[in-house]
Amino acid sequence: MKTVEELEQEYNIKLIENHMIYFCDKDDYCVGVLAEDTNFMIRNQIDNKGDIYEKIDENIKLLKSWI
Repeated sequence: MKTVEELEQEYNIKLIENHMIYFCDKDDYCVGVLAEDTNFMIRNQIDNKGDIYEKIDENIKLLKSWI
């Protein structure tokens, strides 16, 4: 299981409280989005099927596409 810090570093994000994710890979600024479900998945990494990292990756890519 990866730590929250490892996942933040891997995706270049910052989790804020339990409801927001800052994407910090933009040129000179960070962009914050409300993403409680993805934030929860990253913080708790709970998945019965064992593919939580694939789901996190999909969610991060989807959120980035909206920015």
